[in-house]
Amino acid sequence: QGVSSSIHMCSMVSLNGVGGRRWVLSPHISMISLFLLNSARVNSAMHTTHPSSKLCRSIGWVGGGFFSYRHFTLRGGDDRAEQASKGLQCPFCNKVHSLRDSCKAQRVAQTRASQGRRTMDGWALLSVMREAKVGTPKGLSEYGWGSAAYDAQPTMEGWKGNFVVLGIETSCDDTAAAVVESSGNILGESKRSQDQIHAAWGGVVPGLARDAHASAIEEVVKEALEKSNMSYDQLDAVAVTMGPGLEICLRVGFHQARDIALNFSKPFVSIHHLEAHVLMVRQADQSVQFPFLVLLVSGGHCQILLARGVGDYLLLGGTLDDSLGEAYDKSARMLGLDVGGGGGAALEALAEQGNPKAIKFGVPMAKRKDCHFSFAGLKTAVRLAIQNAGGDLTNPLQDAQAAADIAASFQHVAIRHLEDRITRAIRLCKEEMGLSDLRHLVVCGGVAANKCVRSRISDKARSFNLTAVFPPARLCTDNGVMVAWAAVERLRMGVCEDPAELEVRARWPLGVSQTFPHAKPTSAK
Repeated sequence: QGVSSSIHMCSMVSLNGVGGRRWVLSPHISMISLFLLNSARVNSAMHTTHPSSKLCRSIGWVGGGFFSYRHFTLRGGDDRAEQASKGLQCPFCNKVHSLRDSCKAQRVAQTRASQGRRTMDGWALLSVMREAKVGTPKGLSEYGWGSAAYDAQPTMEGWKGNFVVLGIETSCDDTAAAVVESSGNILGESKRSQDQIHAAWGGVVPGLARDAHASAIEEVVKEALEKSNMSYDQLDAVAVTMGPGLEICLRVGFHQARDIALNFSKPFVSIHHLEAHVLMVRQADQSVQFPFLVLLVSGGHCQILLARGVGDYLLLGGTLDDSLGEAYDKSARMLGLDVGGGGGAALEALAEQGNPKAIKFGVPMAKRKDCHFSFAGLKTAVRLAIQNAGGDLTNPLQDAQAAADIAASFQHVAIRHLEDRITRAIRLCKEEMGLSDLRHLVVCGGVAANKCVRSRISDKARSFNLTAVFPPARLCTDNGVMVAWAAVERLRMGVCEDPAELEVRARWPLGVSQTFPHAKPTSAK
C-alpha cells in the first residue's frame, strides 16, 4: 500500500508539472515522494513472509539513497537495481555496502518496528541514522567497536645498533623533514609553515595546502639533509606520514619518500600520524616504557588511549564532536583574535589576562561515566557569552576585559573536562583492568604545548602517583622528528613496507576500541 500511494503521488506530481504533460518518472520525484518512498523501503525491509522483490528494492533505493533515484524503475526484469544494491549508499547507516549486509542502524530500525513504534517515514529514518551514530567517537565508526584498525606486523628481523632515518611530514599544513639517529639524536630538521597562506580563509584550504607542500617539499628535505651533513646514500631508511590527514597533502610527502626509497634502494616505513605523536616522548626520554596512558589533544583529534606497545593501542575514549584544538581555534575566531599562527596560542595568551571563574560555563558530560569528550556545547556557550557581552560573529567584543574573561573561563572548563576524563581513565586502568604498574601519562598533540594544560594535567597525574610526560613544546605540533622517531621504533620491531603496494589513508583509526563493561586485558607488553 505504501508503494502504491508513493507511485500515485509521483504520477500526480509528474502530470501536473507542465500542462498535464506526462514526464518520465526517474529524474522528477518530489521530496514528499522521497519520504514516502523511504517508508516503502523500510517497510519492505521488514517483510518476514517473503523476500523483497526487485520492485521493492528499486523503490527503496530511490528514497534511501536520496541521490540515487536514477536507479528507479517500474519495469519487471530490470536488474540494474539489484546490481546497484551491491555497493550503494545504505539508507540506514548512510554508508556504502551491500543491501543484504546488516548494519547497526538497520538493526535499530528493526528493533523499533518489532516494538510497534511508529512507521519509519523519511524524517524518522534520518532519526534512526543519527541514533546509530550518536555516542560513537570520531575516527572509529568506520571500523566499528572492538575491531583492529592499525597494527605492526614484523616483516624482517628487528634492527639493532645505531641507524639513521629520514622522516617526512605533510599530513596537513606543515611541510617538515628531519634526520634522526636511533639513539634519539636529531641530526638535522627543516619545516615550512603555511600559517600566512591560510590566515585569510580562517582555516586550512586543502588545495592551497597541497600546492604549498609541492613547492616546498624538495627544498625542505634537502635542507634537513644538509643540516645533518648526510646524503641520500648514507641514510638507512626513509619514513613518511601515510595518514590520517588531508589525502591530497599526504600524497605529496608519500610520493617524495617513495621516490627516495626506490631510487636509492632504502627500506620504506609508513607512519601513522597519531602514533608518531604518541611515541614522540620516547625520543627525548626512552625510560618511558609500555604500558602507559595517553591523552592525545590536537586540532583534529582528542583521545585517551592505553599504549600497550608499538602498533598496539586501546582506545578508551574519543571526542563525539569537536576536538579540543578545534574548540580553541573556533572560540578564538569568535573572539576576533588573530588565528594566523593558530587560535590556541592566541586564546591562551588572552586567557592569562582574564578571570577563569568570571563566566560559569558548565563542564561537558559531567554525568557521563565513560571516557569520551564533547566540546561542541562549550563552544556554543562561548558564542552566547560573547553575544551577552555585546559582541557577535561579525563585530568582535570591544570590551577587552570581557573577552579575556570569556577566554579564561573557556580554557578553565575545557581543561576541567580533560581532568574529569583522565580521572576516569586512570581508575579504569588501575581498578578494572588491573594495570597497577601504570607509571606514566603521556600528553601529546598540538594542545600539549599549552602551559595551563601542562600544569593542571601534571597535577592531576601526580594525585594518582603517575608522572605526566610531555614532548618538548616545539615538537608538540606536526614535525619531521616524530615521523623519523616512529620509524625507528617500528624498525626495531622489524616492520617496513613496499611503497609500490601502498596508498595514503585520509581516515585511519589508531587502535582497538574498549567496550563496556570492561574485560580485563591480556598481559601488557
